[in-house]
Amino acid sequence: MKFTREISIIIPTLNEEEYLDRLLSRVGDNREGLEIVVVDGGSRDATLEIAKRHGVHIIQTEPGRARQLNTGSKASTKELLWFVHADTLPPVNWREKMEASLQAGFMAGCFCFEFDENRGVRRVNSYCTRIPLMIFRGGDQSLYITRDIFNRIDGFDESLQIMEDYDIIKKLKKHTRFCIMKPPIIVSTRKHKNNSYLKVNLANLIVFSGFYLGVDTGRLKSWYGSVLSYP
Repeated sequence: MKFTREISIIIPTLNEEEYLDRLLSRVGDNREGLEIVVVDGGSRDATLEIAKRHGVHIIQTEPGRARQLNTGSKASTKELLWFVHADTLPPVNWREKMEASLQAGFMAGCFCFEFDENRGVRRVNSYCTRIPLMIFRGGDQSLYITRDIFNRIDGFDESLQIMEDYDIIKKLKKHTRFCIMKPPIIVSTRKHKNNSYLKVNLANLIVFSGFYLGVDTGRLKSWYGSVLSYP
């Protein structure tokens, strides 16, 4: 397939040495028409050294995912923006799938996902991400969007401490159809290492519901961080 769109890949990071190398190796296989921007929020591990080794554009800023994503978009130059979390792994044919989606008229979209340890009840979560409902969306699935639409909706809302990914998808759906692509992007199960499956899903549901009921995202973030333990 001939690629007609040049892409800026924007990756927010904060202490992502465990995952960043594999992601940059995957998306950086073919740099033609690509630029990769790593926006770091103050990592204290080897994240920046890994990014430098891959020769990507590095920006350092205050932590905060919405701020980091907006900062990366402003520093980037390509027509298409693709926001990718550092602990995910896109499918090998990610670019072909994105190009096909664009040619079909979708100016924004994401991948469905599978967990890197996709066993048991986790497979239910994975399957549900194929369903076009907001409750099954999330930043882990990555998000591509044309720069024109991104600018029209004023990017990510930096006043939101969490749920910035849901908010921007709600806004952009007013401007374009939204595509959910396959095969899946692979998502880390690191939240599950110190928390039960039920606890993670219950926490996600409560935060999702609170966001749609208008609860302050600062309160939601504080509660979420107090309930879930991270390795």
